Amino acid sequence: MASSNTSVSNRGNFRELLRFQIKSGDKVLENHLKTTHAKATYLSNTIQEEIIECCKEEIIYKILTDIKSNKFYRIIFDETTDVSHSSQMTLVLRYIFGEKIKEDFVSFINCHIYFYNNQKSNQEEQINDNEESTENDENTLIEPKLTGDNTVGISTDGCSVMTSTVRGAVKYIQSNATPNAVYSPCSNHCLNLSISKSSSVMSIKNSVGIITETVKFFNMSAKRNFVLKKSICVVDIKSDDINYIAEIVDKEYSYLHIEKQYLTSELELWIAKWTRVKNEGGHIPITVIDGLDHCQDVLFPNIKTLLLIIGSLPISVASAERSFSTLRRLKDWLRSRMCQDRLNGLALLHVHKEKEVSIDNIIERFSKVKKKKYGN
Repeated sequence: MASSNTSVSNRGNFRELLRFQIKSGDKVLENHLKTTHAKATYLSNTIQEEIIECCKEEIIYKILTDIKSNKFYRIIFDETTDVSHSSQMTLVLRYIFGEKIKEDFVSFINCHIYFYNNQKSNQEEQINDNEESTENDENTLIEPKLTGDNTVGISTDGCSVMTSTVRGAVKYIQSNATPNAVYSPCSNHCLNLSISKSSSVMSIKNSVGIITETVKFFNMSAKRNFVLKKSICVVDIKSDDINYIAEIVDKEYSYLHIEKQYLTSELELWIAKWTRVKNEGGHIPITVIDGLDHCQDVLFPNIKTLLLIIGSLPISVASAERSFSTLRRLKDWLRSRMCQDRLNGLALLHVHKEKEVSIDNIIERFSKVKKKKYGN
């Protein structure tokens, strides 16, 4: 039984948490709610939305600051339908920061709302699902003030709406926002498509059996597995491979203005360095992050740029699809009319809960919002 001075009804998670905080002994909060005018308690839904928006801006600012420190990044996006039957596109940015490769969720975009609000009336008859998605991508990149010249790639699944060479989303982005971006499809989707298409070829069916037996052979012995891993790590790059890499860089990344002979010289010096280390019995880096740790800017500026670009190449679009779980948790059938700004703010707070957000910066952003709104 509840006491006579206790409200039986639940007034919502936010207010109940405040009540719990007061019961836990927070006298400052209790005094604020008891002595402040009802219109100055900062508990209204409007204030909540503004605070969530400030938190969202602070998180995005931290992500963009990390991206700009290493310059290059890749766009990963995918689309799904939420509980309110709205087309939600998720945008993820992949980049290298410090000693880690990061894939950070940035935003959900309601494709249809954005499309109808931003297109001119004479263009409304030319609605196309893939153009809705690509327009959203371009705008979201412009708002955080990231330059499209540093976008080295685009990743999505292999559906025709995304990959069509005529009016596909990837084609539209490359033509209008990020001309230097190279499309790399999700390897998982490509693998599924390859298996389904090749299952009817008898020679491939037989080779699958051989591969299975080979894997079983190495997995049955720890010693065999160890020898296999050591053998795979041995890298022997020849001069033909160097020229081939230089040709690819010259073709795909000509915007970097790298002279071919400079890159070839750096590659030869890089190989000579690690050949000497190998002969002396030293450790040879086998990952991009290890390579960056041993790559001096003065001696190998182009090698470092290449490593940063390679590190931004994703294997799959799993991070984009993972954000759909957050979407389903936040926007369920009880909250199907949640506005887009609130959804994005809560999603960023949920996905990036490990990021250290400065409370002082949030307060400063909030004060600027109030000054802008009320002019004082």
